[in-house]
Amino acid sequence: MKIRKSILAGTLAIVLASPLVTNLDKNEAQASTSLPTSNEYQNEKLANELKSLLDELNVNELATGSLNTYYKRTIKISGLKAM
Repeated sequence: MKIRKSILAGTLAIVLASPLVTNLDKNEAQASTSLPTSNEYQNEKLANELKSLLDELNVNELATGSLNTYYKRTIKISGLKAM
């Protein structure tokens, strides 16, 4: 019985020490750097969404926050007429 265990342990040690088994971890996968990361993708997506929202809004109307109501109304009307 002891001889079988020693033979089994010896063959196991030889197999684990062989170059085939020791080189298995060297074949690592490398990430591609040409594709955008998730942060870059999210930033680009948010920037495009903000640009589209800004295009839909009347910028002059947003700038009338501190003006009189008469001037606000005039700017809103002229913005609607321009569309």
